Amino acid sequence: MDKSAPCNLTSVSIKNFKSVKSVTLSDCRRINVLIGRPNVGKSNILEALALFDVPYMVNSSNKSLRNLLRIENTADLFHNGVATAPVEVSADGNTINVIRGANNGLSVDISIHGEVSKYAFSSSLTLSTKKDPTVLPGVLAYFFPKHFVPESSNIGFLLPPSGGNLMETVANLPDLKSGLAELFHGYGLKMMFDSGSQQIKAMRENGLDMFLVPFSSLADSLQRLIFYKAAIESNRNKVLCFEEPEAHTFPPYISNVVNDIIAGDSNQFFITTHSPYVMSSLLESAGNDLAVYVVDMEDNSTVVKRLTDNQLQEAYDNGMDMFYNLEAYLGK
Repeated sequence: MDKSAPCNLTSVSIKNFKSVKSVTLSDCRRINVLIGRPNVGKSNILEALALFDVPYMVNSSNKSLRNLLRIENTADLFHNGVATAPVEVSADGNTINVIRGANNGLSVDISIHGEVSKYAFSSSLTLSTKKDPTVLPGVLAYFFPKHFVPESSNIGFLLPPSGGNLMETVANLPDLKSGLAELFHGYGLKMMFDSGSQQIKAMRENGLDMFLVPFSSLADSLQRLIFYKAAIESNRNKVLCFEEPEAHTFPPYISNVVNDIIAGDSNQFFITTHSPYVMSSLLESAGNDLAVYVVDMEDNSTVVKRLTDNQLQEAYDNGMDMFYNLEAYLGK
């Protein structure tokens, strides 16, 4: 059952998190895209929002914060590794505050609609809090995992960040299940749900012989398509964060996911991308639903500049590749 709070953000503020000293994403729209050179902090902005998903770890088999963030120790969470000031994230009045204690553990306070939940992590980044949260955040960050670890859950939507309940989610979405079955059929495969392993599998028939193909052996493009479509179609009135959904993906599958994002008007999206195709599709079809933020690095800190609607219209009218014009947008 979905117990998460409905969410739609107009502004996001992040302080003292990894490469971010202080940034604000203002005037957020339904589809918010972060672009910029590699290694300037785009993913760190998504990870700051992913901190809202700590409550989902309480009932997860994976209690490590490394499953949510790319960190090796508690100091990695703070700007330039200096933990004297807390990590602060504010999203339309919902807040996160992270401090490091004397024992190098972490204390994470999350306020949703004024209701505060507290979470404690050991110095080894393991969650020790066992109390169920009364309110689950509606900000969900989905990061495609290197390896899927199946988890059973009746939560009603794809579990962040790694989609451990992917099989259950797809099985409970008739339209998605039907569409994927048709896609599998095009490869001479049948989609199956293995309740024992909690995995989606493919079955290939050869006369009287049948062969089962595990999910991990399916093409990376197909795995990613299923993952992102399940995230989009299983959620309503949520904020969904995707990191480069186009990565390692067959172009028609990218189009499939981008079209779902454009059509999925009940959800809000924060996305990083390096794909000119993704940007041109959004510029063409998203209209006033689109906000683009150019991310860069200055003085060893992440900075963000929001492009104006006129700049986006100009890029569309001129067929401009925005990735070749980043310096112009930044005034360099």
